[in-house]
Amino acid sequence: MSKRIGSINIEELFHGTKRAYVRSICTDNFDWRRCGESVGNKFGHGISFSPISNYATYYADESCDNRVMLLVHVLVGNEIIGSANMRLPPDGYDTSIKPNRHVVVKYEDNEFYPAYKITYRCTNPRELENRRLQKRKNGRGRGRGPRRVARQRYYN
Repeated sequence: MSKRIGSINIEELFHGTKRAYVRSICTDNFDWRRCGESVGNKFGHGISFSPISNYATYYADESCDNRVMLLVHVLVGNEIIGSANMRLPPDGYDTSIKPNRHVVVKYEDNEFYPAYKITYRCTNPRELENRRLQKRKNGRGRGRGPRRVARQRYYN
């Protein structure tokens, strides 16, 4: 979903994360200094989001039970293709993206907030492991996203 305010879009994007980080993110927002600790920064040193839940699920806990991702409201203005060494986008841009737009990276703390916590579990652990192996092999994964989803609203 996307909503436009002037030249800025408010987009609902997914962020996969470890269960241990959820309370801190929902209380204090994301900490850009911790981004990429477990997976690296392929498209910039900011907070990464995706419009595709299946993409974000790869960044959640390895266990298939009680996995978590966040649905985040993100302000997106001018986009540029990102790179691994990008610390900030060039002047005139506020967002970097992967060329196919499966990854959206933000750099300013006040341009996103977690709206919903989504908890789910995999219905077939073997399918998930096969997708992980496929992703590691060729840099991408395919398959269906999470099935059983419970949303929990985190703002008034």
